Amino acid sequence: MGFVIEQMRRARRDEGFTLIELLIVILILGILAGIAVFASGPFRDKATAACQDANTEIGIVANAATDAGVSGDLYAQGPGDCAGTGGSSGSTTSTTAALAAPVVDSVTLGGFGSTLSYYETATATVSTSGGAADTTTYQWASKDDGSGNSCSGGGWSDISGATGASYTPGYSLWGDYCVRVTVTVTNTAGSDTGTAVEHVG
Repeated sequence: MGFVIEQMRRARRDEGFTLIELLIVILILGILAGIAVFASGPFRDKATAACQDANTEIGIVANAATDAGVSGDLYAQGPGDCAGTGGSSGSTTSTTAALAAPVVDSVTLGGFGSTLSYYETATATVSTSGGAADTTTYQWASKDDGSGNSCSGGGWSDISGATGASYTPGYSLWGDYCVRVTVTVTNTAGSDTGTAVEHVG
């Protein structure tokens, strides 16, 4: 009898895992997989947000490069790539537009009343079109207004050190005079100049 029981035990061991044991192993693996997926969710969301932010920055850089006349290609990932699904949803942004020279449309003087008085500050405002200007320079000049209170014609003399957007004219013993600002806008494609004149008195 003891021999028969021993043989039955050996036969059972040789049969391998029981169905209950297999189900328990599968259940444990499923629980571990669920924990792993749940734990990776925040990291996946952060990665997607970082990818979308990078695409936004690429678009900003592409626009800036186009304005600056830089040629080249910038690759932006598509929504599928940001979501981690892969695929060929990315796009190439071309930045081959030629840079245009800036154009001065108008120069106006403001910051004072109807007329510019002594020790009153005048500020130049320039309106441009075309390409964006890399540099904007100012030069103020003055001249006697003559007997007819006219600021037209030549005879202008640059005012030393007056190279800012604003200028405050001082008092003159010789009477009224005129001030003029010359504004020059420049980029790598070219430059343009505009002027504005005001009577001081």
